[in-house]
Amino acid sequence: TSGCYQWMVGAFFFSDSYKKSTYIHYIPQNYCMPNLYDSPTMGLSVYHQSSLRIIGGLSAKLGLRFDYEHAKENYEAYKTASAFDRTLGTPIDSYESRLNFTQLTPKFALEYLFNDDEMVYASVARGYKTGGFNSAFTSDDERTFDPEYNWNYEVGFKGSMLDHTLQADLTLFYVDWRHQQIAQTVVGVGNITRNAGHSDSKGVELGLTARPVQPLTLRLSYGYTYARFLDYEKSATVSYTGNMLPFVPRETLSFRGAYTILPCCSAINRIVR
Repeated sequence: TSGCYQWMVGAFFFSDSYKKSTYIHYIPQNYCMPNLYDSPTMGLSVYHQSSLRIIGGLSAKLGLRFDYEHAKENYEAYKTASAFDRTLGTPIDSYESRLNFTQLTPKFALEYLFNDDEMVYASVARGYKTGGFNSAFTSDDERTFDPEYNWNYEVGFKGSMLDHTLQADLTLFYVDWRHQQIAQTVVGVGNITRNAGHSDSKGVELGLTARPVQPLTLRLSYGYTYARFLDYEKSATVSYTGNMLPFVPRETLSFRGAYTILPCCSAINRIVR
């Protein structure tokens, strides 16, 4: 509406049925270890966001989201006499495990519009990712892993010129991570997800968007990220504290283009290539 106060409310639900099997072949010993997993998961969330225009171009936003997730896993392990024998028989190991997660995540943001073409903003948001089950483990306490949490701090600028033909956005961010989920490869076992103690990530992102002609949009993005473990003691003898986070590139660069076709058929709104 045209008023000073805007609001939005919504809900989300999902149900996922996931089944997996792994067969570990010990060829010299001529036997096989089939492992069967049945992992159904369901979750729901409700969320609300309020936006209030305070004075002039200054506005504030407050959001709250509540999440609930229930996960279950049925696991059975077998041993067959031959690597090619699919007769399972009686399981040598089995368990049924359940996990429940609930979390309330807030978000707060301030925005200031100088005009229709320029704005600055700052935001603080809580991030959350549920725990789960490991398909590979070396001990009972590694069968599951815990949720991870973070606080995301962000300031940025967005602007356009030449009648929105050219747009630019600049973002500075800092992420404070707790219990981050890290996948590690254990030789002869597989990948095991474990929780690190404390991590952080900080950097800058720059984006340029150009529309030289109306159907064509070009986008160039650059990012620099410095992410490291602040506190991660894997064991009494192994410490990753001070190391960089795996799979987080220091620099990223991307370019993409889109061409929009307006079809003559009224049943299709647009085609983007």
